[in-house]
Amino acid sequence: MISDSKEVKEWNLDINFEPDRIEANVLKRPQIFTPGNPNDKPGTMSARPLDDTKILGTIVHQPIHFKKWAIFCLEKDVHHGEFLNDRFYELSQERRFDIYVDYGDIVELSNKSGIEAFKEAIDDYYFKYVCGKDEKGKQLKKPRKTKDLYFFLIIMPDSIKQEHLYTALKNKINTDSPVISQFVSSKTIQKYNDRIYINILRQINAKLGGDLWRLNFGTEISKKTMLVGIDVCHKGKQSIIGFCATYDEHMCKYYTQASPQG
Repeated sequence: MISDSKEVKEWNLDINFEPDRIEANVLKRPQIFTPGNPNDKPGTMSARPLDDTKILGTIVHQPIHFKKWAIFCLEKDVHHGEFLNDRFYELSQERRFDIYVDYGDIVELSNKSGIEAFKEAIDDYYFKYVCGKDEKGKQLKKPRKTKDLYFFLIIMPDSIKQEHLYTALKNKINTDSPVISQFVSSKTIQKYNDRIYINILRQINAKLGGDLWRLNFGTEISKKTMLVGIDVCHKGKQSIIGFCATYDEHMCKYYTQASPQG
């Protein structure tokens, strides 16, 4: 028995094998608000039971208008970028989830470009269009104040190891060119599946701050409740701690952070 070990006795420790008892309540299953119900009174929303979670993939509670965005790709993938531009716009015109998409810029890189060339292209576009210049023609270092949020979509080519490209560009964008980003492989685009394109639009919508859904937890939980999650994963000698916490009453908006240790 561990309680009889030499170390435990030396430290004069008392080990209790009885489990702790913690009182807890089993909460009712939350309901989901359904936007756009014609029977709702102005300024109100009806909630329905969340019996089938598949409904979560069929709604966008807070659609965002995609006005300012850019696609970064190799020359050989330009036609994929043009196809995404057209398809995103067409889907928005069909009023899929009321997400409206304007045509984005396409930033073309030579087929011999590597990770560093992608970084330079992102830097150039960020400072030229996202930041811009002041009235005296001086280059601004921070994004101009505007209601329109930029996002960058990177088409990952087959010629560069995608894991390395994703990690390098994601870190670059997050630290030096802080805008929302979305990565899509050229193989994914070539599947020509509207379900995939709609999911990409929904992901970007959520990243831009638009709720995909909102939950109703009733009166059992205070609207000031924060839901926190922490976990750790290990890879060799390094560990990475992941943290997330809600910051809205519907528990649908999250602050997230990952921190490497060791």
